[in-house]
Amino acid sequence: TIKQFFWQKLMLHQEARILVYDGKAFLGCVLSAYKDIEIEVGEVRLIDPLVGCWLLQPDRPATTFLGCLQILGLAREATSDLGTRQSVDRDLALLSSLGCQLFGQLDAAKLWPVFYELELRILPQLVGMERRGVGVDQGRLQALGHCLDTQLAELQTKAHEVAGRQFNLGSHVQVRTLLFTELQLDIKASISVGKTAGGVKSTCEVVLESLEGTHPLPGLILQHRQVAKYRTTYVEGLLQHCRAGRVFTTWDQLAAATGRLTSVSPNLQGRTFSFLLSLTPVILAGIPKGEIEAGGRTVNMRSALISSDGFTFLCADFEQIEVHSSPPQYAV
Repeated sequence: TIKQFFWQKLMLHQEARILVYDGKAFLGCVLSAYKDIEIEVGEVRLIDPLVGCWLLQPDRPATTFLGCLQILGLAREATSDLGTRQSVDRDLALLSSLGCQLFGQLDAAKLWPVFYELELRILPQLVGMERRGVGVDQGRLQALGHCLDTQLAELQTKAHEVAGRQFNLGSHVQVRTLLFTELQLDIKASISVGKTAGGVKSTCEVVLESLEGTHPLPGLILQHRQVAKYRTTYVEGLLQHCRAGRVFTTWDQLAAATGRLTSVSPNLQGRTFSFLLSLTPVILAGIPKGEIEAGGRTVNMRSALISSDGFTFLCADFEQIEVHSSPPQYAV
């Protein structure tokens, strides 16, 4: 078929190097049109100026084609109709110039091996990971949510009892009034409470911890916030992005100047190292591992994540990646 021909003869051709702005979005669109064909994206080699410009300027990365032109000193060649149907030929010529300029600057900065052998190999793997998703036991996740709801209700009841009245534990205004105006815990603890940008006393974690020895209420508020975070971030956050028993996130290799991968919608704060080993990508999620304390009980937030048949989740951690000048050294 035409699709198979395009994929095999162009996308996977051994000598084909496809120069395309925002290769991740491009590859995602291509794969969306190829749902009827079982394809593996790992062998695709794109040349993406967006990734290269990020390497050249990681603290202020480009987010547009014009931004890439500005980083590489080609903005003066852009016309006012950049990106329109009438400027297609000129835009393609600009993209070609962009590719040449990009190679020269990356090579001069000794970043071409990092760009071509590392970052561009990550790009298609991230697209594959986004399409594959992570298996989730939605029933188990909902059960965890009910457990956390029970704990939130219990903590709220205890907080109302020790406060002597009802109040909204999620309201910083009501918590501030109760702690500092009614109970005057900062005065009793002889501490000076810092103020927020709005000029009011802070109820942040550090402040509440400093007040725990004075009254049981700050500790209960801290526990309530922790359990509420687990409920909102790790239960509701995952359930909102579940489809057919899998959760799908968007992976971004250009969001952090340090080179760290980030994920959004939902934020799994993951890592992937399998592109170095030519294996199926593995996500090491930032979801709390093992048994965690939540309002006086223990729960395992990761128990709802399930691996596909024939695969096993691997938990690992990074120590430190040293920066070397020459030759480039990569550490995992």
